[in-house]
Amino acid sequence: MNPIIEEIVRNAHKLYERQNTEPITKTNPFLYNVSHLCITNRELMGQIPAQEGGYLGFAYMNILDLTDDSRVFQIYSTISFYFIEKALKYGYVNDTDFSPIHVQTLNDALIIMNIGARSLCRTFAQAQGIVPSNNINFDNFYSLPSYVKQILLCEYSYFIEFVEALETRGITIDREPQMYQRFNMLKKFVSTGFFEEFGTASSLYNKAKEVRSLVYSYAASKIEKGDIIFR
Repeated sequence: MNPIIEEIVRNAHKLYERQNTEPITKTNPFLYNVSHLCITNRELMGQIPAQEGGYLGFAYMNILDLTDDSRVFQIYSTISFYFIEKALKYGYVNDTDFSPIHVQTLNDALIIMNIGARSLCRTFAQAQGIVPSNNINFDNFYSLPSYVKQILLCEYSYFIEFVEALETRGITIDREPQMYQRFNMLKKFVSTGFFEEFGTASSLYNKAKEVRSLVYSYAASKIEKGDIIFR
């Protein structure tokens, strides 16, 4: 492995491993090193192995959460999504028992669908050749463009996988009240036809996987060339 990539991965691992003992703030050295090394070696970002994607997705989720500059929200949310989806598609193919990082990656996918939704939806649109609107009423679910609804649809699919992961580890989602309520809201959307433009209720999970793959491929086509500008 390239020594710079090794250093990026090492810092991402340290950030993940120490998240409960060292506050993740703007001054966290491991977070800073991941951000600095990636931004100054962006041509290497696409070469980071899929099995390390969960750690990088976690790092960029925190970078997004800590930034105050709205001009880079879409960049950080898309990079986090790219690494998360890369890990879920290719990094855990033999992980039938859901390792802790696998569960963490699914949890991070749910978080990025929330904190990154307003910027990530632009990448979802662009991946489909749609010019995203700058005037969206995010408070009215029923007026949302289809590419914003797809964020919710993908969140629903991540929840299905997350619940399976938790149950494999003997945990039920109702132990997390906010997540439980959110999942129930999305299930209600499914049952009441909110997502009907994407297919029947029984086909929605597969449709979400298709959307995730489409957006991942679009993000990968840029990031793997060293282009991390999404706006």
